[in-house]
Amino acid sequence: ELARLNYDEKNLAIARGEVEKWRWAEAKEQELRQAQRQYQQIQQQLPNLMAQQEELQRQLNALETTSPLAQTLARIDQQLATLAYNPERHTQIQAQLAALATDYEAYEALQRGRSRQPQLRQDLEHLAETLQQQQAQLQHITDKLATLEETARAASRLAADLHQQQQHLLKQQQTLEANLAQHGKLSAELEQLHRLRQEYEQGQQTLAHLRHQYRLYCELAQALGKNGIPALLIETVLPHLEAETNHILGRLSNHQLHVQFITQRSRRRSGADTKPIETLDILIADCQGTRPYESYSGGEAFRINFALRLALARLLAQRSGSDVQFLIIDEGFGTQDAQGCERLIAALNAIAPEFHCILAITHVPALKEAFQTRIEVTKVAGASQLSIIT
Repeated sequence: ELARLNYDEKNLAIARGEVEKWRWAEAKEQELRQAQRQYQQIQQQLPNLMAQQEELQRQLNALETTSPLAQTLARIDQQLATLAYNPERHTQIQAQLAALATDYEAYEALQRGRSRQPQLRQDLEHLAETLQQQQAQLQHITDKLATLEETARAASRLAADLHQQQQHLLKQQQTLEANLAQHGKLSAELEQLHRLRQEYEQGQQTLAHLRHQYRLYCELAQALGKNGIPALLIETVLPHLEAETNHILGRLSNHQLHVQFITQRSRRRSGADTKPIETLDILIADCQGTRPYESYSGGEAFRINFALRLALARLLAQRSGSDVQFLIIDEGFGTQDAQGCERLIAALNAIAPEFHCILAITHVPALKEAFQTRIEVTKVAGASQLSIIT
């Protein structure tokens, strides 16, 4: 593209110079146009300004002929003409006066000195008297100075002694401060020892109290442990519970079932420790012998459970000073055979006088006639309906 345009840097520089010149020419042309506009404005205002100048000149002429200042100026000019005033002679006189000014000042100073001469003599006499007094004072001061120098030498000796005493006092103060610090430290340690002693005494009292509490808790732990009061209570209560359970169970099973509570058994392994093991085993026996609880039928297990619960309820009621008045049997009849049901009903009839109310809940229709008073629940249209039969 540069080759096509026949580009030359020199021509470009020249062209740029021409451009700058033309730009300068344009700026000057704008300034010239602005000056022409201003010139035209001035030409337009010139007639008014000329008229104002003529008016002002006319007013000035009128003031020069009629004003008091003009009349005063005319009189001054006449007086100057009468006096034959010469400015050059006036200048020469001023120069001479300026040359004589120093002599005049010296003359005036001389006159002032002559007028002050009596006063100066009095001042001189007064100064002589003052000089004598000052000399006497100087002698007195000299004597006093000698005394003071002797006193200063003595004071220097005293200052040396004072410095030595101050050093000694400083050492004593340092020793005193060290002793006070040691005293404070020992006092703090003493207070610490007193506090530690009080804490030790309190700790001994606390330790004695804790040891007493520990002995009490050990005795209580032993008393309330399995070998203490609970074991004693169990050993006391179990015979009564066993007798009451067998009494009720005999009625329920026609004396075919029997329970026994075992609280101790021997160890299986022989060794140094031959002490029996504390336990609570319930042994259940029938006409075939002692068997595990799981081997009994549902009806037999129900009768055993019923006898145990009823005996335990009676025993707890007796221990609390009251009696069991209300007995509830929820189901349980479905696990009994016909003979078991008859025995269970017979047992309930047998213990009925001992309770104010016995409530038996069952779904077995054959047992309805066994109870004189019944509350029958039937479903009617999806709702439960109660009926009391006496």
